[in-house]
Amino acid sequence: MTAARSKANRCTLALVGGTAVLAGGWTALTGLARRGTVSWAPPGHPGEWLTRYEPSTAVTLGLPAVVTAAALWWFLAQLRTAGPSALGLPGAGTRVGRRSLARAIAADLATVPGVDRARVVLRGTTADLRATVGIRLVAHAEPADVIRLVTKGPLRRARTATGVRLSADLRLTTASRRARRAR
Repeated sequence: MTAARSKANRCTLALVGGTAVLAGGWTALTGLARRGTVSWAPPGHPGEWLTRYEPSTAVTLGLPAVVTAAALWWFLAQLRTAGPSALGLPGAGTRVGRRSLARAIAADLATVPGVDRARVVLRGTTADLRATVGIRLVAHAEPADVIRLVTKGPLRRARTATGVRLSADLRLTTASRRARRAR
């Protein structure tokens, strides 16, 4: 999904959610005003609220409140981004896209002996960039050798080229030894 489309989806969600919250609040206030109170804390002890109103009122007001709180939490979580989409490189204002850098690192990882396929996802900010590296090994590869070659080769080159602190989480898997099913 593109960044512009993602922002449009978030704005639409914010408008719909805000409208729903305002409509629910207006309905709750006017509905309670017709019953004679607009206070959320009725006088007396807490049990008086359920004796004055039928028990379904608590569910009618409580369930939308819980759903609204969950929707608000989810919306605020959407506002958090994974970091900038482009990283500044050392030099005269040079920038490289996060996905482009991840693809370049993955292509470099694929050249390491013993690596069948590699996938890289970059997360975090420029000051604290984290790479989640998924490596599928060929059947006869030694994991210790591959890890040594990956850390001393492609990951070191990526750290040097970008000039940022790049921590990596390597996840190794092996190619399936099962024969592919013929149709």
